[in-house]
Amino acid sequence: MRIHTLTKFKCGATSVGMSWSHVLGDVFSAVTFMRLWAEAIVHHYPAQPLTMAQQQTQTYNIKSLNSSKDLFSIKQIGPVGDHWSTSNNTKMETFSFHISMFELIRLQAKICQEKSGPQVPLFECICVVLWNCLGKIRQGLGLQTVTVCKSDFGNRTKGIITNKSQTVGVVKTDIPIDECNLMQLGLLMMNHVVDERMKIEEVMKMDDKLPDFLIYGANLTFVDLSDVSFYEFEVRGQKPFYVNCFIDNIDDEGVVLVLPTPKGCSDGRIVSITLPENKVVDLKMVLKDDWQIE
Repeated sequence: MRIHTLTKFKCGATSVGMSWSHVLGDVFSAVTFMRLWAEAIVHHYPAQPLTMAQQQTQTYNIKSLNSSKDLFSIKQIGPVGDHWSTSNNTKMETFSFHISMFELIRLQAKICQEKSGPQVPLFECICVVLWNCLGKIRQGLGLQTVTVCKSDFGNRTKGIITNKSQTVGVVKTDIPIDECNLMQLGLLMMNHVVDERMKIEEVMKMDDKLPDFLIYGANLTFVDLSDVSFYEFEVRGQKPFYVNCFIDNIDDEGVVLVLPTPKGCSDGRIVSITLPENKVVDLKMVLKDDWQIE
């Protein structure tokens, strides 16, 4: 992870450019790094020394992992070179919208229906809605496997630096998505996410050729950034006014990012979606007609 550009503007603002390898880090560790860097340049250092996280001891049976084909969250692609620019020819489009807390609670009530039953968390409710809508657009074809990336609170101990602060989970169903009811999808999201991080690590160790892989967009990928401290980042006493994100060089299935609002999670969420261009108009129509989301 490195800072590669520092641009100062006439108005006094500063732009910071940063790049890192997804093999070594993720958005959660990247934001933590930027926050610590901003504190360091004004001589605000951690109260205790930072230490590197210890290597996890959990292992998988190598014989049961023959190759990357045994993994559902990654997709092997052709060599991408030093700039990590994929050869994907599909034209992608990104759009975003704000969904208020009132609207989120309405979605949650529609998905759960029975108040006495299990309540699907808000991030998973957003995933259910979009998974359902895209399933309708594709008339049940595909989308039976999705990837869910979330913060791993177990690897975010104060004073610990780690490159494994993001889970990479897979959710699968054998039922066509347009035949699943909303609560079925919600329960899958809540109870049947299989974290493949350690399996990915084992397979990478097995492969001497070190091929290139994609995670984002290999399946429809949901990324929960709602608790990332974007608005705590401070430089020269100034904090961000508004933060939005998108992930470039993704595969065809698309990515959904769920972000905090400037006022925090109590004000709802920002949802940023990147999909093939020809799916965006259809998704907007289904969101409006079925869920009154614009």
